[in-house]
Amino acid sequence: SGCGKTTLLNIIAGLLEPDGGVIKQNERPLQNSELECSYVFQEPRLLDWATVGENIRLALEARDVPTEKQQDRITKYLEKVDLSGEAESYPQNLSGGMQQRVGIARALAVESDVMLMDEPFSSLDEITAHQLREDLLDIWRETNKTIIFVTHDIRESIFLSDQILLMLPKQGIASRTEVPLSRPRDIEDPELLNMESELMGQLAGKASDHA
Repeated sequence: SGCGKTTLLNIIAGLLEPDGGVIKQNERPLQNSELECSYVFQEPRLLDWATVGENIRLALEARDVPTEKQQDRITKYLEKVDLSGEAESYPQNLSGGMQQRVGIARALAVESDVMLMDEPFSSLDEITAHQLREDLLDIWRETNKTIIFVTHDIRESIFLSDQILLMLPKQGIASRTEVPLSRPRDIEDPELLNMESELMGQLAGKASDHA
């Protein structure tokens, strides 16, 4: 906590100006807000007075998606998160996991360059979180979208990611680790658990070096 994870996401999204440095995409420096990003938050942040479809439509309107394209996108991305029959439902009538699926569908529907996910499964029970991780990987394989995913859960990061950036207070990005495990992955795979132990040791060592 307090190492700048959310601040980094907001800089990538163009919501904050960095004090120094530059954001690059494929080695090309980007101007503020040039990179189109969508956000999935820890809480779904849905409007209770609007239906699921209307919540997604509001995001599309904010991005100036033409009216004639909006319904097709709503239908398409609700299907991707297995909520094709819920467009007319209201958020308060959905489970926490279903609400988070709506948040993911909303982020996908704007068809941004990058999807930013800020601890999106941390408030869910483990069974629901496990299913959503699997669903997220299915969506990632289908869309080939770049996803930057913030988590405190090292095992979750290994299960999902190709590359892990470890951030620490006052250090920023303290290390960068490639994940060599083949896909699909089993979250209880001994190789994954061994990598988790290695990263835990790395985290403890770096934290003690700067205590």
